[in-house]
Amino acid sequence: MDALARNDDPTLPVRSPHAMAVHSPELAGLEKVRARFLESHYDHHDRLEILLERVSRGEDVATHLSEAKGMLHRIAGTAGMLGYGRLGTEAREVEYLLDTELANAVEQPDRAILAIDRFLDTSMAVCVPDP
Repeated sequence: MDALARNDDPTLPVRSPHAMAVHSPELAGLEKVRARFLESHYDHHDRLEILLERVSRGEDVATHLSEAKGMLHRIAGTAGMLGYGRLGTEAREVEYLLDTELANAVEQPDRAILAIDRFLDTSMAVCVPDP
């Protein structure tokens, strides 16, 4: 089993018993990378909330959805590698949906709005994990 196994909890990576017993410089480095990811993720989450609000009001929909798609692409590419499998998977799904919506000129952004809102629920679990 890898040091970090995929899981469905977006807030915690699952570690094998071996990885928990061994504290290596690589794992310490990974924890630093995860901390930096979380710091930047808080900003991404906040920005996605702003973009969602603007799209919901019908403001420059294509531009805002395009920006959201780019952010989701970056989250999807990083989250899974750092043990946030569900977050990465959902980011990728919403990214693909936004790509389709943008290709079809987004006349009615309702699907995009719902998908981003659903992603933000998952994202919130990463930003504010349960005690």
